[in-house]
Amino acid sequence: MAVWANPSLLGVFVLGVALLLVGATGGVVSLLGIIRLRGNLTPRALAASALLGVLCIIISFTGLPHIVIESPPTTAPTPTPAVAESPEMPSRPSQPTDTKSIPPTTTESSPPPPEPPAKASESADGNSTDSGSTLYLQDAKRIGSPNALNSNPGLEIGSNSYPHSVAVGCTSEDGLVAFDVAGYSSLHAVIGFGNDQSGAGITEDIASEITISNNIGKVPLKVVTIKPSDGVRILDVSLKGVNQMKISCVPTRKTRAGNGVFYEVGFGNAELKK
Repeated sequence: MAVWANPSLLGVFVLGVALLLVGATGGVVSLLGIIRLRGNLTPRALAASALLGVLCIIISFTGLPHIVIESPPTTAPTPTPAVAESPEMPSRPSQPTDTKSIPPTTTESSPPPPEPPAKASESADGNSTDSGSTLYLQDAKRIGSPNALNSNPGLEIGSNSYPHSVAVGCTSEDGLVAFDVAGYSSLHAVIGFGNDQSGAGITEDIASEITISNNIGKVPLKVVTIKPSDGVRILDVSLKGVNQMKISCVPTRKTRAGNGVFYEVGFGNAELKK
């Protein structure tokens, strides 16, 4: 680099020449005969001035050293990638159940048969007696001629079966049968016409009147009118104070041909309760 092309180096060169002259001349400096400087300097100061002059001249020709201070590299923070948030789906409100619009479900079925009572034991006269609080009517002691009564263990009415049953004949001659019910307070049964019944009385749907009465005094306890199309009926009769119970069944009319009616009304799982 040329000294004369760089003003800074030129200034350093001029300063170096001046200091060198001060040291060489003993402190007397004259510039172009116009400026004259004179100072009282010690020999050590003169030597230092000359040395500084030489150093400045050397620097003017070699150039100023470039000192570069490197700063430690800075690590830029790694940007965190933005996570796209999925938009929240609005919760769907639950639909209230309109119970008023749902019609109630009704199921029609035949009444269940009464629960079987305790098993009866055989007595010396051939009739069964009950050791518990209930007794099937088919096992009760009969009074008089039981011509109008048949045991019917296979009684079926509709889709229901009644294994402990009796069948009472209904005729124009007032079919009837009586039982000893002393000690029992009520009679419970499912009554109806069995699936095995046929004839004009069934096809013409002729009703019969069933009467449960006290055989002593002939006092009616309950009267029920039933016809084949009725299906089944629940029969509950109080027997308090009754020793003998009579069952009679009489048709309400004859057939269209004028003939008498004969069919049987079943008493499904009929039982006496104490």
